[in-house]
Amino acid sequence: VESSLASASQLQKEKKRVKLENMELWSQNLMVILTALHRELADDGEEGLDFDQVQTGQYDAILDRTFPRSLLDRIIEKDIMVTKALHKLDIEKQDYKKLSDILDPDNSGHISVIELVDGLQRLRGDFRRSDIITVDLMVRSLQERIEKMLQIFEARMR
Repeated sequence: VESSLASASQLQKEKKRVKLENMELWSQNLMVILTALHRELADDGEEGLDFDQVQTGQYDAILDRTFPRSLLDRIIEKDIMVTKALHKLDIEKQDYKKLSDILDPDNSGHISVIELVDGLQRLRGDFRRSDIITVDLMVRSLQERIEKMLQIFEARMR
């Protein structure tokens, strides 16, 4: 019984790994989300995402494009195709409501397309021990920088 459960668990992990490495699945579902963003921008009277720039090799123009966090919230809330795409990408359903906050790391109120792409890639699948260690190391680095800045500030105040 135990070996059957272990085999089933291993098979499930392998299926998930294959799914996460499927670039066609990633591309198709990312395009669903980007297309919904494009439509919503156009509906708001703003310039949409210019997909022709990708075909002509002008990737930076589209990757640097930003949109308000509220726009992402709106398409997740009202567009069933977007929530289906997020589900197919293995983004946890409980993260949908916080997604705009998660994908706005500088808390500017806007998300760039590159932040969206990078963030969605990182959110896919299960978290790993390396994810936790990476965050821990980043926090330690920030603590060290703040400590150095505080020392410089205190030295100048004397």
